[in-house]
Parts: sequence; C-alpha cells; structure tokens
Amino acid sequence: YTLLLIDLSASATASDQLLAITAAAREFLAALQRYQHLAVYAFDGSKNLYEIVPFTRSGPQALQTLEALHSFETKDPSTNLNGAVLAALSELDKAVGRASTPLRFGSLVVFTDGTDRANRVPYQQMIDAVEASVHDVYALGVGHEIDDSTLARIGKSGYVRGEDSSASRNAFQEIAERIVRLTRRYYLLSYCSPAHA
Repeated sequence: YTLLLIDLSASATASDQLLAITAAAREFLAALQRYQHLAVYAFDGSKNLYEIVPFTRSGPQALQTLEALHSFETKDPSTNLNGAVLAALSELDKAVGRASTPLRFGSLVVFTDGTDRANRVPYQQMIDAVEASVHDVYALGVGHEIDDSTLARIGKSGYVRGEDSSASRNAFQEIAERIVRLTRRYYLLSYCSPAHA
C-alpha cells in the first residue's frame, strides 16, 4: 500500500508547478500500479486532508482520477505539513489494517515545497509519529524553503530534494524505484504437508 501525499498549498497552486507535479505524480503511479494499492491525498493549510484518489488496485482508474489535481482550489493558503503527515499515516494504517493478505507493507510518500506554516500540529509530535510508524516514509522536497534536515527527519526511509518543480519528475522516479525494489524483496512461501496427522 502506497499513499502519495501532495502539498497543494498556495505556493504550489498559484504557480506553474501544478502541471509538473501532476505529470510527475502520474508517472509515479504508473510505475507502481503493478505492485501496489495506491492512494493520493492532498493538503494545504486546512486541518483535514483532501482525498484525490482512494486506495485502489486499478492503475488506470487512479491515473484518470488524478486529473482532479488540475482543478484543485486551495482553501487555506498556508501549509499544514505536520498535520497532513499525521493524518496520512492514520489513513495508511487503516488501509493496511483492512488488508486480508498475509504480507502487508505500507509506504507514505510526502511531496512538499515548503515548511509547516499552519502551526496546527507541533513538529516534534509529527516526527515522533513518523519514527514510531511501522511504515516506510519517504520525502520529496522542491525549492529552497524546506531544509535537508527536516526532509531527512520526515523521510526516515529516504528523501530526495530538487531545486524546482522540473526536478520533481526525477525525484518521483527515484522514490518509485526504491519502493518497487522493497516490494520485490519479499516472497511468500507456502507449504502443505501431505501428512494427514
């Protein structure tokens, strides 16, 4: 299960970044659709997340629904990064908890171009939740507003930083490759004994 969390605060939607972000997210989903249940959520400065694509196994359906990003309207221009990470981890917990498969793994991929400005959730509370989570958490940062130390703390499983939105494509590809490698590392071996007793 992979949840992609995208920063759609005013700094992203008020510029030309949205098209590049959507294109990069589409390629990210396409690379993972064979291996993962995928979901896309967005955040701005508001308290709650916005569900763009609910968890689905259908790659084409996820890619089609992703077009909703083009018409997304920011409701709160601030950035609730800390609260969004907490909420996304909770959504991922719920999805993985409902799975019936014997092997279940969750990955949260956080894309942001800025630091938390909404101040709804303390930074340390968010970091504690990331570190306590059983899921892999990756961070993708674009621009100069967010620093490497914050990205490294959020992206405990790895992070990538780009200078501008044009670098988001390569960043998404790098994280997708890491998740695919992780997924393909595990095998389920079943054995049925012929002995009736």
